[in-house]
Amino acid sequence: MQVNVPSPVRALATGRDHVLALSTMGHVYAWGLNASSQVGLNTSAKWPDKVLEPQRLPWFSEAIAVYANGNQSFVKDHDGKLYPWGQNMLGTLGLDAEQDVEQPELAVA
Repeated sequence: MQVNVPSPVRALATGRDHVLALSTMGHVYAWGLNASSQVGLNTSAKWPDKVLEPQRLPWFSEAIAVYANGNQSFVKDHDGKLYPWGQNMLGTLGLDAEQDVEQPELAVA
């Protein structure tokens, strides 16, 4: 299946049921299952449980790497820091919280 990402893709990262795409311009796009906000903005009801088309994530304009695992997403930004979001059961994102994280706000590394 072909997925239309608005700009050329440099790298992909896949989680359990979602995908992150890093464009050559440093933008990040995401789509797929979003039940734990692994695509983003689910708990505030801004994005649905299933994001069927690539969405440009508003938090990054100079990303250098994307990573995904299970129901979690990670971006290494131009500042060299790693920003996580998604499922955070038992603090698995490296953040001192128990709930899902709907958008990357704190760096863990």
